[in-house]
Amino acid sequence: MQPAPLSKARIKLYSSLLSKKGRTRHNKVFVDGLRVVEELSEKTDLIECIIVSESWWSAHAAAINSIQRKYELCIVPDSGFAKIADTENPQGIGAIVKITAFLSDLPKDREEGVYLYLDRIQDPGNLGTIFRTALWFGVDGIILSSGTAEIFNPKVIRSSMGAVFFVKFIYDDENYSLINRLSELGHVLIAADMQGTNLFQEQIPGSGITIIIGSEAHGVSKSLLDKCDKIVSIPRLGGGESLNAAIAAAIFIAHYKQ
Repeated sequence: MQPAPLSKARIKLYSSLLSKKGRTRHNKVFVDGLRVVEELSEKTDLIECIIVSESWWSAHAAAINSIQRKYELCIVPDSGFAKIADTENPQGIGAIVKITAFLSDLPKDREEGVYLYLDRIQDPGNLGTIFRTALWFGVDGIILSSGTAEIFNPKVIRSSMGAVFFVKFIYDDENYSLINRLSELGHVLIAADMQGTNLFQEQIPGSGITIIIGSEAHGVSKSLLDKCDKIVSIPRLGGGESLNAAIAAAIFIAHYKQ
């Protein structure tokens, strides 16, 4: 099947998805790369259409024979593809993907799951890496505080390797309504903080837990620390001022998902 030319109007529409305003208005995002497109095709129904550049199609048309029958397939000149993608050197294949918030509800009792609460994580690379780690370890959901970076920022999607589409998440409000609800449900709230007790001497709770990770610049906010049942740190055995937030999150998740 030959791809259909993408109209100038659609190129203009899809290029608007480079901005947060455009993504919010149209409830869509462009993702770049064959691997992510294949995974989304296999595991979701979120793809609106697949877009290829002329040069990519001429060299790799056979690579998407298995998925092009499922979706509308469009082709653009290389210059048009560059207007849609946010990288200097795009791969030449991508997809328009529908945006949706995946975490519709929270656990109904204390026995359910390990959750992450991200407090003002603003670096897109860190946020994406945390989602990638959460997917690997089977975290049950991620809650994001007000002030955390936008999940569907293209930099977050790239650093997550597409994990943002497969990990359930939801945003909290400024009053911490969701963290308050988790506490009421009996979840053990555990904050990562350099002044806390040694993580590796902590027993793993038998009930549901929520791990709270703060930004590298400010850590977990005092208002959240005051709500926590435990404040825990990763012991420093060598040098360095602090750990990257994504690395710290990975160590906490690995410990509590044993």
